[in-house]
Amino acid sequence: MDEPQIPPAPQPPSQVSWPFRWAWQVFVAIAGIVTIILGIVLLPLPGPGSVVIVAGIGILATEFIWAKQLMTRIRIWGKQQLRRLKTWKKPNGK
Repeated sequence: MDEPQIPPAPQPPSQVSWPFRWAWQVFVAIAGIVTIILGIVLLPLPGPGSVVIVAGIGILATEFIWAKQLMTRIRIWGKQQLRRLKTWKKPNGK
């Protein structure tokens, strides 16, 4: 028997023609900026405002190099702070 044909995999956004690539980048930029604005609005309110801002930068990092570099800096800073928190000793007393 003949084996069934496997359909070709969809092309990643980097290999599609420029109008679609441009439209995808515009969509990602709008989604990332809206998410960042939502995070800024959430900062004074009780809620995860800073986490939403980082998520917005993460959305932008999927398409833009500057955002990817910023995410790398945020990730390094977060790891440093976590390491610092783990080695922090409570002062004597209460």
